[in-house]
Amino acid sequence: MKLSDRVERRVWGERVLLWNNATGRYAIVGEDDLEGQSLSLQRRLDRLGMLGTPDLGDHVVCRSRLVLCMPKIPALWVPVPNEHTPGGFGYRLIPLTDDELITWRAINDARTLAQLPGSTTFLSALTTFGTQAIQLRPARPGRMDPGLRRLVAPPRPRNKRTEDMFDDQGTSLGPYHLRDIGDAATQFDNRETTVAHSLEYRHVALGGRTYGEALFERILGQVNTPLSIVVEVGCGTGAIAAMWPKPGVSYLRVDLSPRLLAAQADRAPQSLGVLGDAVALPLRDESVDLLLSNEVLADLRSERRDEGWVNVGSWQFATEVARVLKPGGLAVLIEFGSPDQPPAEAEQLDHPEVSIDFGALARVASAAGLQIELTRLDEYLDVDLSAIQLSRHSWQGLRAWARSMEVHLEARAWSPHTLQIPWKIEGLEWVAMNDEGPGPLITRFWACVLRKPSAQ
Repeated sequence: MKLSDRVERRVWGERVLLWNNATGRYAIVGEDDLEGQSLSLQRRLDRLGMLGTPDLGDHVVCRSRLVLCMPKIPALWVPVPNEHTPGGFGYRLIPLTDDELITWRAINDARTLAQLPGSTTFLSALTTFGTQAIQLRPARPGRMDPGLRRLVAPPRPRNKRTEDMFDDQGTSLGPYHLRDIGDAATQFDNRETTVAHSLEYRHVALGGRTYGEALFERILGQVNTPLSIVVEVGCGTGAIAAMWPKPGVSYLRVDLSPRLLAAQADRAPQSLGVLGDAVALPLRDESVDLLLSNEVLADLRSERRDEGWVNVGSWQFATEVARVLKPGGLAVLIEFGSPDQPPAEAEQLDHPEVSIDFGALARVASAAGLQIELTRLDEYLDVDLSAIQLSRHSWQGLRAWARSMEVHLEARAWSPHTLQIPWKIEGLEWVAMNDEGPGPLITRFWACVLRKPSAQ
């Protein structure tokens, strides 16, 4: 079959990427398929405008949701497909003339190429593989069309790993926590953003509360015994500890990182910090009324066995929880994972975290004498998933733009009310809380509530 002159071929793994520079659309096919006479493939390529020289005047011009417009310059801010890092894409500036800005603003996913003002020469430069700013389609797209929220690019690479993060059996992150964690804010804003960090500021999705406030309100509603000793294991920046609402109750922070312990002391001076390991808690038997561990389990040791990853560190932690809780005591462990899916490594982080098999963890906790209640985190905190936040791709583009101006944009679940920026930006996209935002996807996280039965 004869491809249009505007179609370029690229090697794409073991297949071929066909990119239509006239429309900004693509197909991935096998080399043998191109040599064959498949009618279904011919129809598919014809729909994509890759055969012959179709008239594109009646095609709808659709704007990529990944592109931002800076009208004051004026310019477009576009991701670069071949600059793909574990943290996202690189970006570049495409300057615009005043007429080109008018043309760009007229693109609304409904007007056809023939209906747009200005020269089509400008638009033809936006459909190349290296730009991917617009697509020409035979019909209007859906409101949340995934093809307009995706960049065709090489796979996101695995982040760096050092030899001492693993041993012969699995992950070994003691050296990382003791050596590689520096500034607490940088750690959780740039290297391993947590749900707690992204929702540290008050958010409408939490009824105008911070994550820490919502979490403690929920937990204290489950406590059945008087509180004298509360322990948080792995406290991050200390933002949750700072939200503890009950003065007069001893709040103990246990962490493996000396630098994080120091940062936590500044955020929560009413608490006491202790250097210690979650799998060997420096606490007496039956001494704790309430124990909290937020987004720590995946950092604990996991081993790769014939059946795949096994979260042995979380199992050891559960048995430690059973040991240190008083009869009637409560523990809440929060992490990403699933009650019925096998664990998998999160490769985009700069250290190996492995998702939690909560089904296996529940069996271990039960064998240790604990009662278990497992609830998805958004349900546990009564999160309004219809509330909106800045989309992941808009945040990445906006953060890259801020960085180019030597300004840091935090990894927060920004809403239209909380995002205050000094520049005019067009093209920002807002999504619901169950979509990808600056922080982790909250619907992937679970709250595992463990209760030690009262003594008979």
